[in-house]
Amino acid sequence: RIPMPPGRYWLNGLYGPAQYVETTETIPVTHLQARNADGDWQTWMVDDPTHWLGLQVYAKRIRGPEVFVGGLGLGLILHLLQSRQDLKRITVVERNPDVMKLTIPEMGPIINGRRITVIEGDAWEALAPEGGPFYDTIFLDLWRGPIAGQIPDVIEKARMVRGWHPEADLLCFWFSELVDRDRQGVLT
Repeated sequence: RIPMPPGRYWLNGLYGPAQYVETTETIPVTHLQARNADGDWQTWMVDDPTHWLGLQVYAKRIRGPEVFVGGLGLGLILHLLQSRQDLKRITVVERNPDVMKLTIPEMGPIINGRRITVIEGDAWEALAPEGGPFYDTIFLDLWRGPIAGQIPDVIEKARMVRGWHPEADLLCFWFSELVDRDRQGVLT
């Protein structure tokens, strides 16, 4: 846990271009980290106010009854979805077994193997056409690194997933507006 000092933090455009969250005291923030190819620690997910507020926006957009979540992280989206009775099945695919070992025990009873299931694997393989069932919503939280550098990869992957699951709502954490504009053919 790393202290997040008081201050004003941008909400990444989720509530419009000028929206911020302001904290008045230091908040302990969990940083889920793993070593990268160079052996340096890299943060995969945090539970700061920006992420909690951002995920609330996405949780409201998720429709069921069948939901796919790519990337477990700290399980924040599952905490927000657990009480939604309209969601009959939530399938989470996480590629890193260490993330699963760290996160799942902390989530207690919300991952029960019946309604919420976490599977170790590659999200892209799980979503491939021969890979599976129909989903009403596909929520992807797989992106790491500077946002601008990820845009081409996000657009490419979103187009691929839309080709496989054209009827599903596709939500890409931090990138849904961009992905929606691409789908509508108005990406500039």
